Amino acid sequence: GNPYQGSFDTFEPLLRSAKREGLFVSLHFAEASTKPEEVDLMLDLEPHRVGHACYMTAKQEERLQHLGIPIELCLTSNILTNSVPSAAEHHFGRWWRRNHPLTLCCDDSGVFSTSLTQEYILAYEAFGLSCEELRDLAFRSIGQAFVMAEEQKDLRNRFQAAVRSLTIPQ
Repeated sequence: GNPYQGSFDTFEPLLRSAKREGLFVSLHFAEASTKPEEVDLMLDLEPHRVGHACYMTAKQEERLQHLGIPIELCLTSNILTNSVPSAAEHHFGRWWRRNHPLTLCCDDSGVFSTSLTQEYILAYEAFGLSCEELRDLAFRSIGQAFVMAEEQKDLRNRFQAAVRSLTIPQ
């Protein structure tokens, strides 16, 4: 959606109802600088994940960290929409150093001409992540998938089996 149009309070009752019914909720969050007050309302909802998280006050960042809500980060999208000045200045680095739950995503791959592979390459280049760190980032993302615990366990096992079959430089 367009972060410059609409209002979170239009969707809040439906999202609260969805959470009460056991559905997972992920929000495009702080993607634009135009509605800082909505960030607090979205944090009040305590969604299961948030996407982007580009524009937050220090207090909002502290709250997000305290709640432990995973962030879906879309490096290319955020660069091309001018939400961040460059890959090296992307807030991924700040959240990564905090060991906050993160998932790399490619947002709208058709619009932004990227792929998940390209997002991992960009993280590797911009932040100097090692192959082991990239593998850990991908592995930890499984814990943020909107699936039941048994399926997460299966995904973890399949991931580890796939990694064992690869020759990855250290």
